[in-house]
Parts: sequence; C-alpha cells; structure tokens
Amino acid sequence: NVVNVLDYGADATGATNSTAAIQAAIDAAASKTVYFPAGTYIVNSANLEIDDNGARLVGDGVGSKIQLTGYSIKVPASTDTATYEDIRFVDLYMKRTDGGGPEVDLAGDQGSGHKIQATSFTGCKIEGGSIGVDLEGCENVTFDRCRFIDCTKHINAADGTDIPVIHCVISNCWFKGHTY
Repeated sequence: NVVNVLDYGADATGATNSTAAIQAAIDAAASKTVYFPAGTYIVNSANLEIDDNGARLVGDGVGSKIQLTGYSIKVPASTDTATYEDIRFVDLYMKRTDGGGPEVDLAGDQGSGHKIQATSFTGCKIEGGSIGVDLEGCENVTFDRCRFIDCTKHINAADGTDIPVIHCVISNCWFKGHTY
C-alpha cells in the first residue's frame, strides 16, 4: 500500500528535477501512500497534481523536503465538480523558493462545484512563498504539529472571495514571520 517516489526515478539528492517522477508515483498510488524518503526533491517544471480520494503524501519529517520553484502541490488536479476527501500530508517539509505560492493549493474555484473535505497536515514544515496553504472552499481541515516559516500568508482562508472555509482546526502549530 506504499508507493516510494524513488522507485519512479525521483532524485533525493536535490541535484535534478524530480517533478515527472513524483507525479508518476502520485498517479500510480491511486489512494495509497506516496512515500518520500529523507532527501531533497526538486519540483520546478509543473504542478504536482493529486486527483484521488484518500491520497497520502508521507515523508520522514524535515529530512523529506519538497523544494518547489514556480509550481505547487495542487488538489484537485482539474476544475471538475468532484468532491475530494481524506487527503493527508504527513511529516513533509515543503519549501517554496521563488516567492510565489502556494506550496499546497486546495482552494476551490467559485462556481466550479468541486469541494475538498477532511484534509489534514500533520508534522509538516511549510516555508516561504506568498501562501503556505490555500484552503478557500475547504471543509474539515486540520493542522497539527506543523511549522509555518516566512510565508507572506501562512494559511489563506479567504482573500476577498465568497468561498467559505468550514471547520478548520489548528493545534500545536508554530508560526514565524508574516500572518496567517
């Protein structure tokens, strides 16, 4: 039930772009766990797109770094009308190096009809960029034992749109710099 990104050609040394390999692992996982062993994974040629209920991206804590430049981890992958549920990010370090954002984009598009429910972030470190996690339109999102460092907005729950966030729990988290 575990798909290792290294088995799909991801480079844990941080020397080369791992975008295609990580996306192949996510696509192959189909609601299973995508595992990032300790290392640095460069994502700089496309968004990583999660399109499955029950998806889990799991690492080895701050030793498992996804370094994003110009791109995000995006749920849903498209602007369809599906409901995505039970998506988890566990023990990962996600860093945006270009000042853009977000690292993780869960935001619903007004009028698209898709919803994201029951998403959790546990033991993650999210650093840099304009937005750490964009969660407009989400329901039942939990952040536990996460660290947010130097994002312009750590968690974006609303930016002037009419898409509400329903039931967001933040516990035992640490914030450094800027706002949330």
